[in-house]
Formats: sequence, structure tokens, C-alpha cells
Amino acid sequence: MKWVKENIAYFGGNSKSITIFGESAGGASVSAHTLSKGSWELFDRAILQSGNILMPWAIMTDSQIQDELKWFLGKVNCYNNENLLECLRNVAEDKLKSVANSKEFWSIWTGPNVDREFISDKPEKIWENGDIKKQDIIIGTTKDEMFMGQQYVLDKSTGISYYLKHFEELLKMHFKNSSKAVYETARELYTPKCICSYLEALKPSVAFESDQLIICGSRQEIKLRSKFVNSTNVYVFQYSHAPLVDYIPELYPYGVFGFAAHALDVVSVFGVPINDTKFRFDDQTLSMRMLLYWTNFAKTGDPNSGTRKLPIVVDNVDTLPLWPQHSDSNEEFLGMESFSQMTVRTKLREKHCEFLNDPEGFIEKTTGDST
Repeated sequence: MKWVKENIAYFGGNSKSITIFGESAGGASVSAHTLSKGSWELFDRAILQSGNILMPWAIMTDSQIQDELKWFLGKVNCYNNENLLECLRNVAEDKLKSVANSKEFWSIWTGPNVDREFISDKPEKIWENGDIKKQDIIIGTTKDEMFMGQQYVLDKSTGISYYLKHFEELLKMHFKNSSKAVYETARELYTPKCICSYLEALKPSVAFESDQLIICGSRQEIKLRSKFVNSTNVYVFQYSHAPLVDYIPELYPYGVFGFAAHALDVVSVFGVPINDTKFRFDDQTLSMRMLLYWTNFAKTGDPNSGTRKLPIVVDNVDTLPLWPQHSDSNEEFLGMESFSQMTVRTKLREKHCEFLNDPEGFIEKTTGDST
């Protein structure tokens, strides 16, 4: 970032108008820079897609790092080895692959920790003190983020009962120390009324993990920024579009089955569909709109300011719909379903995130019962 600040002018850029953006871990990294005073003078605006520093996986404590390293070193028989580096070099390739492909391996994250240099304190504490960079920001997620996390069950069955049981197991694991009322409330909140296919039966697991791991963390930062940093512009989106093209086989070897999965918004933002005939016309035109929003924001801090006219006319429409600012009172966000469906909505996953943030309090508030 320092290099960019010092050299951007040589590439036609403006050192006083720099926008940083990232997706997933990249979004968490951008969010971390907004809390790190040493970074503040290096950028002017930010875009967070499917990631921020408040998410449960985004930052690690020293004890978490130690525990996870112990687990990994134990699995490859290098724990307590005096010559650790040499031991790791001698681990057989098959053994490393076996550990890397285990379900537990995916709980290991090597994210930033509170080092008192880059990040001065726990993110929640920094927010409490209001010690954050005040800049215009876009924050958003995809609708079905953690369809990505369900890939390991997709090839097991096409039976409805299998996926409903899988959902029950997720809830039992997550709420193992909670009351029965909490478990039942989660089932009621996430189970659809009609389940007529195995993909419908998979939706509760996708929605629950999407909220728990990504969407509610985004909502938390949105609320904090709208409430405590009201001198800046906050724009919120939810990407609900699913192209028919299996464009990211590394993440989705079986396809996305109509789910607006993690990272699909990146495909649109970078304009991938526009000149690729494998994509539908709707994929291409949605990508055009998102490109204009993102570049307008990068230049001005407002996705509506700048170029609003599209290069083509679709259904007699050739301009961008207005993307409203999010505020603590209106909680508006732009739903990006397709070119023809860009709808202003309110209160992104409010009920579900309130429940996950405080299950017991949610039950007492909604039923009057204390568990």
C-alpha cells in the first residue's frame, strides 16, 4: 500500500483518491486496515465483499494459534520435535495431503492477531473507542455464501432425509452447550416450510452457516458504521445472482445449482461474463451494472456519481438504478438479483442475526420466555 501511494501517479492514478477492496479473507484484510492507524493515510475509501475483521474466523488469539499449530504438528508427528523444520520437510507427501484434506484442517486459519502493532486491540474494543478510519465504504455479501462449505456433502446423496439430518447435526454441534429452546428456535428459523427436493433440504445448512460465518459479521460492521461513523457514506448490497456457467470449478466442482455462492460476485465485478459467450445475456448486463457502481465509487465515494449510462439498452433501461445510502434508521440495501431485478430492501437478515448474536435474549424478546 505504501508503494501504491508513492507510485500511483506514475500509472495515471491519484495518490489522494485510493480505494482498496477485497473479498473473503481480502475483505477481512481491508477491514483490518480501517482499524490500523498506520494504514489510514494510505487509502481513502474501502469495499468489503464477504469478509471483515469482526467475523469469527478473521482474527486469532495467541491461544488459538498455539492450539491449532499443536493439532497440525501432532497430525504429522512433529509435535515436540527439537528439529521442527527438518521434521516437517521429511513428512511424506501422502501424509500432508491426508491432513490437508481432512475436515478439521479447514478450521485452521492463519489470520492476523492482536499484535499491538498493526492491530492495537481487539476489534470490538477499537470500535467501542471509535478509533477507526472514517471513510466511505461499500459492504456486501452473496446470499448463499456457505454453499462453498457444503461441497463435501454434495456427492454423498440426493435424498432429502440425508440433508435434513446433516442440518440437524450442524445445529447440535453449534448449540451443544445451549438449551433445547435455542436448538428448537434455530430449527424453526432456518427450516423452510416446503421441502420438495434435496437442494431445498440443503438450503437450511447453507443459510445457517452463511449467517454464522459471514453475513452476520457484515451486518455487525454495517450497523456500527451507520451508528457511530455517520459522517461517511455506507452502501450495502446482497448479491443473489447465480450464473448457469460453472465458472469456478476449483471451488464448485459440481456446479452451484442456483445458489448465489461465495465469490460469484467477484466474477461480476471483474467483468468476466461481458465478453464470454458461455454466459447468459442477463449475466453480462448485471456485470456491466456492477462494474459501473464499483468504478463510480472508487472515483467519487458514491456508486451513483459519475457514469450512470449503460453501453446498451435493456428493456428500455439504459441507466443505473439509484443505490441508496444505508443509515441506522432506514437500514436499506440493494438486492442484486439480476439486471432486471435490482431491488432496494431493508434490514439484511435482521431476525436471524439477532438470534445468532444472542439466542437466549432473542427467545426472551420474541416469546417473553426466559430459558
